[in-house]
Amino acid sequence: MFCYKFSPLPKYFNMKILRNIFKKHIDVKHKIVYKEGNKHGYLHVDMDNIPNITYKKIEIIFEKVEYKEHKKERVEEDIVDIRDKVTPLWKMEYSEQIKYKENMIMEFYKNNKIIGDEESKEMNKKYLNIKESNNDNDNNGENVDNNNNNSIDNNNNDGKESENKIVVKPALSNLRNKMELTFGIIPKPALGFRGNRNYNKVMEVNEVQFISEILKSKIQEINDNLKDKEQLIFNRETKIGYLKVLLLKEFNDEIISMVGIHCNEEEENNIKKYFTDKTPIDGILNELVTFIENLPFENLYINFSSDNFDGIRNDKNKIMGVRGKDSIDFYFGEYKFKTNFFSFFQCNITFTKIIEDISLLSADGEYLLDLCCGSGVIGILLNKNYKKIIGIENNEDCKNMVEYNLQNNKINNYEFKLGDIKKIREYLDVNQNYSAILDPPRNGVSKDVISWIRESNIKELFYISCDYKQSVQNIKDLMRDESKKYKNEKFNIELVRAYDMFPGTDKMEVMIYMKR
Repeated sequence: MFCYKFSPLPKYFNMKILRNIFKKHIDVKHKIVYKEGNKHGYLHVDMDNIPNITYKKIEIIFEKVEYKEHKKERVEEDIVDIRDKVTPLWKMEYSEQIKYKENMIMEFYKNNKIIGDEESKEMNKKYLNIKESNNDNDNNGENVDNNNNNSIDNNNNDGKESENKIVVKPALSNLRNKMELTFGIIPKPALGFRGNRNYNKVMEVNEVQFISEILKSKIQEINDNLKDKEQLIFNRETKIGYLKVLLLKEFNDEIISMVGIHCNEEEENNIKKYFTDKTPIDGILNELVTFIENLPFENLYINFSSDNFDGIRNDKNKIMGVRGKDSIDFYFGEYKFKTNFFSFFQCNITFTKIIEDISLLSADGEYLLDLCCGSGVIGILLNKNYKKIIGIENNEDCKNMVEYNLQNNKINNYEFKLGDIKKIREYLDVNQNYSAILDPPRNGVSKDVISWIRESNIKELFYISCDYKQSVQNIKDLMRDESKKYKNEKFNIELVRAYDMFPGTDKMEVMIYMKR
């Protein structure tokens, strides 16, 4: 494969014109790299010589160049500390991070007329009263040492939970259990975090605090093996190469990994044959499979793609196992759960603080609806609080995970339904009031789902959001006065709590407790 620089190009040229020109004059497979408005572009083609082409009296001149010249011409982003990209608050003391987040979320909800200062203050007082009452009951009327029993909360708010703010509960761990890293070629072949503007650029992970030392050592081993293997890495500009991304999940020092590679159907079949029956493979594909075999993971899978999607796609026909298993177990207290590459669940131990607050606040211990239940983690952790739990999820990949988790933990009061949330009404008793947990995707649920919740006999709702800014419309619709679209009594907010699942960032998990 050769690289040619072609010029001069008039300003009115575009990619469509270039495709038509090269289709007429170059009858072999080629790739064009061109940005509209530039006076030149690059052509990648397996031809040792290309004569100049004349188009409407314009002579397009081809000059063979080293690919590195093309790469250097790319406008580079300023070199930044990787921590500025993935943990932008890292320079703050942790107590200052918490205060920053409390102010940020309070300001957002005030601006959106969700909650004001006085409402927040009253909610926090009510929460403290419930907590104190609960502690009294747990200790048979003995005095409670709040500094010991609630030491994490007091670390961030100094006991001032009754102030007019939304309390952000601190993280119990700063490690992340799931991440997707990118293979890139700038400034050198490496695996790391993707650059801001140049998708071929990656930034190494050594300084990042949320990655375990075990993973860092394995990533370093991979980068040592990549030093002279730029040809294996998928180039986002030329669309040539193979290695795109690496998906990792880690629990208790156990890791599952999936490498995403770009290839055509023939290459995919050859790679599959190599790993299934060791059919010999030649050339650069041999280098690729050797590199994959040497990845330092006991549990290793491959995800194939032939388009420009730069991630891991959940398509069983495009996934194959190299070795090991595709799932691992993790624990929350006495409960054991299984997770695979694509099952959605809350894996951060800080999530147990949300479970504690739901247990504390829930007014009805009879029936619980676990909406968007994922792997069933929330409902299982709360199973002792309710007589019966009904979980519903429309993601088929979660079905086996839920069934395994229920059976493994001997949970008998949880019934799982696969399907749309709106269909759950056929399983409900119209004479029974329900509590509900809604833990939707990042952008919330549709207006139709909110409308159904409004019409249902749900009396209290715990809305859990991983992006409170995107889910705010759901909250507003739950709080609207009755109308043709939103029938039945509206919900009122009883309490808002935030949980710092991702220290160093401005991201928070938010739980909004609503009743009617």
